[in-house]
Amino acid sequence: MTAKMMIYAALAPSALLSLSMIVAFVWSERRWRERERERERSARTRLAAASGALPATAAEDVPHAIPIQRRLFHEALWEDEPGLAPSPRARAISQELAQRQSRREAENDEMRLTHLAAVASLGLAACAHLPISAAPHAQGNAATSAHDEAARRARMNYRPVKWPLKFKQHNFGARCYDTLECHVWYAGMDEGRRKPMPPSSAYGPGYLDNWNGGRYVDNFPSPAEVTWRTKDGIEHRAEIDIGEIFKDELIRHNVSREEMIAEAPNGTMAIITTPEILLEVNDRTIRVYMRPRIPLKTQTEIAGQMRSDWYEDLILISTSTY
Repeated sequence: MTAKMMIYAALAPSALLSLSMIVAFVWSERRWRERERERERSARTRLAAASGALPATAAEDVPHAIPIQRRLFHEALWEDEPGLAPSPRARAISQELAQRQSRREAENDEMRLTHLAAVASLGLAACAHLPISAAPHAQGNAATSAHDEAARRARMNYRPVKWPLKFKQHNFGARCYDTLECHVWYAGMDEGRRKPMPPSSAYGPGYLDNWNGGRYVDNFPSPAEVTWRTKDGIEHRAEIDIGEIFKDELIRHNVSREEMIAEAPNGTMAIITTPEILLEVNDRTIRVYMRPRIPLKTQTEIAGQMRSDWYEDLILISTSTY
């Protein structure tokens, strides 16, 4: 049996079940509509008989609907079959037991709330008046945590971060604005846009915010080939040599060594050494940017935990007008 036949065999029971459910639904819907029509026909017949339009014998042949009255079972039993229902004394006893049960549940709820309040008060008092004997225990926990942290850092080979910051790979991205057609060939892929693109002013002053490269590239492939057509219909062509612009492989940033974290595993971090290199085509202008990501010593509380702040400003590297 081929894979295709096995897939069909697996899907067949599900299809049959779905089909049977549809048939059952259609059949029940049809039965319901027939009963509704019969009920309407009976109502019209009785109305005509009451007005004299039909003989009495015809009206008698029409089945009468049985009125439905919704009642509790024990009430219906006492009203319709008093011989089978419990005696009035038993009824009074059952009502009294039900009332006692409800009062007992209310008392239990109140007692639980009282106990919770007492436990909370004791806990707060214990925290406010911590005995002196607990201090060595707390110090022991702190010493254990410090020892574990030191062991973790030794296991991960924490070393001072290598300075200056350099990169051997980068994330590349390109955007086009105010063009009829735009192509940016870099590292074997076209990052441009074939359709007309609006001017950058249409996106507001923060049109470059949160822009990141979407493709991982090792340093450095051939220059980026940019071909585009501006709104006046003129075609342009340019080569942007990313390798020449960043030939020193230094990460551009405005962070001092004292501001960033002091140590990292093996003295480096992949997120530090893989910056974003971004190319913007805007009408007749091409701009190249770098967005680094550098963890800082300062920290911010996020989701209840202290996390390092990050430097990730967009830095303009070069501008060319054509």
